[in-house]
Amino acid sequence: MIQWQHLHYLMTDQYRGETFFEFIAEAVQQGITTALTKYVSLASALDAISSDDTSKSLLICFNLPNATRIELETKGIFYIEFRVSPVQFGKDLYLAWRTNCKDIEKALEGYAVSDRTLNLEAAHLTSSVRAQRRKQENSNTHFINLEKTTIIIGSDEDYPAPDSDLTGLPSLTAFSEELTSLDRGRRILYKPIGDEDPSAMLTWLSDLLNVSVKVCHNNAYQLLCFNDDIQLVGISANILQEAKWFAKEAVQLHAPLTAVTSEFKQIPFNTVLLPEFWHAIAENRFQPIPPPTNLPDHLCAREIFDSWGDYEKVMNWGRTIPYFSFLRSGGGTLITRLNALDRKSRLDSTEPTVSHTTAMLSLKDSCAGKTAYVLGNAASLNELNLSRLMSEDAFWCNRAFEMEKRGITFSPKYYMFADLLGFKNFSEKIMGVKAGTKFFRNDVYAHAEQDWLAELKEQQVIQFTSVDDPGMHEGFFSMDAAYRTYCGRTVVLDAIQIAAYMGYSKILVGGVDLDYSQPYFFGTSINGRMPENEAIEAFRFAHQTLEKNGIELKKITHSPQLPLEYVASQFQNEKSSLS
Repeated sequence: MIQWQHLHYLMTDQYRGETFFEFIAEAVQQGITTALTKYVSLASALDAISSDDTSKSLLICFNLPNATRIELETKGIFYIEFRVSPVQFGKDLYLAWRTNCKDIEKALEGYAVSDRTLNLEAAHLTSSVRAQRRKQENSNTHFINLEKTTIIIGSDEDYPAPDSDLTGLPSLTAFSEELTSLDRGRRILYKPIGDEDPSAMLTWLSDLLNVSVKVCHNNAYQLLCFNDDIQLVGISANILQEAKWFAKEAVQLHAPLTAVTSEFKQIPFNTVLLPEFWHAIAENRFQPIPPPTNLPDHLCAREIFDSWGDYEKVMNWGRTIPYFSFLRSGGGTLITRLNALDRKSRLDSTEPTVSHTTAMLSLKDSCAGKTAYVLGNAASLNELNLSRLMSEDAFWCNRAFEMEKRGITFSPKYYMFADLLGFKNFSEKIMGVKAGTKFFRNDVYAHAEQDWLAELKEQQVIQFTSVDDPGMHEGFFSMDAAYRTYCGRTVVLDAIQIAAYMGYSKILVGGVDLDYSQPYFFGTSINGRMPENEAIEAFRFAHQTLEKNGIELKKITHSPQLPLEYVASQFQNEKSSLS
């Protein structure tokens, strides 16, 4: 067993600041009686070790470059190297370590993180994320179905690669052969890393794989914890190694920078703060550690390093405490004041909220004297022959594409979408709708530009601005939809304003029940209640305004709560085959 005469502590690397090393050095100093010398440069540390008896000197360091590690082993210099582990799904960070000294490996066996602990951490995180998902779904938030999806993980090309002589990792473009061998029966998404602009990679992947590759907006721990059939593919991202503990398939295209299942072992971060740990290293004494009975201290290393990654999203995603902490620390007052200023600006403004688009302007009075049908998705839609309506001047809204599950071909003349969250969840179906003209609210259009730019250019998609404050229930209705529409708590009222702008003299509404206790036409229900009274008042005001402008607004489904006159139509089902 080696008896160290001198410990050399290198207080620098390309990641951490000097304060961190001073922090660790205090624990080292208290845990040993052996001589300890601190260095701020690798060259000075190597010079000092070379002048010592190298067989009895130990270098303690962080993030060794590969060339330096080889040099140390060639010269017979013992070292123990630490890195922040890529396994970061626990309540706190782990440190990964490796050494070329067998005595130290033996001395530190009792400190290693066990598979039992990692499985416990993974199970704890999975339960938390899935519970949050259920909570979100109960409040009418839906998540994209990721079943049979391959997600290609981006890489940061500027990330230092300690185990490589390169200045950084290779790009995904170096692995075109491996990527083209992916299972083509699965949907493919791309998840960028950090602040990466994904546009160039999306184009490259789409051309390489001959499919339309879109961005994956889920965070890493949603991908690991959701029970969808997900395959992960990438170069050396942390999630590829973490996947093992969540039973997710991961294909790693490049050797990991810090291989925790082979070269490196792991210890909890708070262990390196124990003098006893450094005493075990200095004296090469094995100190048995009992199996852990608790998870590591919460967030100790994360707070010291200010290193959170996607774990921050787990902590804050849909959580009550961060939201109310903001509100109660002045955020509520700030929101109220900003809303008041925004409302005043809109009321006083004589300028459009967005630039008039040529496409929208070209629609003005283009359908003068005609009849338009505006259709919601409520249960009363069963009263109508939808197949016949499909060939009419009809505005269909939001998830109307679901009617295809009932065998009805959905190929509308006009298609409206104004729900940003809904677009995120169903964008592939929405962009796949074959419509004559699509109308997207401006925030939906902006999101579509990020992920579906090529499709936007190929399709007739017109954006419109819908103002929710003031709302239509307060006495605001727009006869100039190229300027803006006023929100009436339903996209149907946006469609009515656009139809009026296009010159339709009669607007007939169907499938708008304003009764959210009943299932929608396509079988699901809204979990959170909509402001029905505001919507009712909005329809009353819309009717008054249109009547003054010589435009009829009536309903063709019975819809008791909808305050419009009912008229029978030629599209009535004598006996609905859909109910």
